Amino acid sequence: MGSMPFFPSVTWSSSLLEQAISSYSLASSDQPVSSAAFRSLASQLLDAGLRLLSAAAPGVQLTGLEIFSAGMRSVVLRLELAGFSAPSVVLKYFRRRDSARNSGGFGYLREKQGLGALEQLAPGLYPRLLAADDSARLLLLEDVSGGRAGQSLADLLLSAQVNPVDGLQAAQRALELWTATWAGLLRSPAQAAAQASFTAELARADGRASAPGSLPSPQLALKGLPLLAKRQGLRVGSAEFARMEQAVASIIYPAAAERLLSSGDFSPANLVQQAAPGVGVRGIDAEGSCWHHWALPVAELQLGFPSWPEGPVSADLLGSDLWQGAAQRFYEQLAPAPLSDLGADRSVVAAQLTIRAILAEQGKVLSALPMEAYS
Repeated sequence: MGSMPFFPSVTWSSSLLEQAISSYSLASSDQPVSSAAFRSLASQLLDAGLRLLSAAAPGVQLTGLEIFSAGMRSVVLRLELAGFSAPSVVLKYFRRRDSARNSGGFGYLREKQGLGALEQLAPGLYPRLLAADDSARLLLLEDVSGGRAGQSLADLLLSAQVNPVDGLQAAQRALELWTATWAGLLRSPAQAAAQASFTAELARADGRASAPGSLPSPQLALKGLPLLAKRQGLRVGSAEFARMEQAVASIIYPAAAERLLSSGDFSPANLVQQAAPGVGVRGIDAEGSCWHHWALPVAELQLGFPSWPEGPVSADLLGSDLWQGAAQRFYEQLAPAPLSDLGADRSVVAAQLTIRAILAEQGKVLSALPMEAYS
């Protein structure tokens, strides 16, 4: 971590950290939270975060702690507080320094600047940025998770798959909320202004960026293409493979007229249904904020959210009239010239191919598209 500006330190009980460690369920991509290294890092993060909070609320106290994630790219903690304007905040620390050459893109910068751009598009959807420290790559965010009472749209979809008959209503609710939220954000009249300000802020933050604000790690799709070609019996360098490359390039390097700005992660886990009635959903995780081709979120929905770690949804749910109808209606809201069948839209097919290629590079296999789909 980098140096922090001086604020009075806030004492906290180490037992809170031990309780959080013991109650955390380790994900496959996490680093061990019971190690001495993680305890030391978490302690530094808490000291730094509480010093930032004390600038606004000198009497703030840490009363509870929850580990949201301990991944290789970031560590996310939920701090329960007394003496602050909100009962809890989210602390997010990015392990790696930002650089245009970073394979993961601009994690810290994308989140920090992305939150401001997203607020222009959909006021109140994503968390407010409460404080930040660039040298420490540390953000303090409004807690929009709803705590343990919050329910993500992913939870609704998982329940629908466990109980296909009784869960149909849950799936319909999830689809309605997801499509309405994303359509509102992506078709916002503030798109042009938000894209311009987001790109400008990233360019100022890192002068080496050749296309600030574009998709993080677009080369992942091109790296995955040979794997897809091999599965389909295609030779790299063939005319068929060249058409695949052209299709993917049209998505990862979109023309200006095809670009939309969003948080960049279309997972249903990143929209949380609030416990309070009438509040609707809130978005979380803006570290992938970028401008991208309009067809990418359409393809993600059409394929059943394959980029979601728990996805894609079951074949029965994906093939249902409920799901396919929602995908078609969402497509018609985004496509510049929508067709009666989204499966015939070359941009959507190219976006499908792009997603499949990225997943192939990451070791996740989806069924192959027929060659004629993008020939």
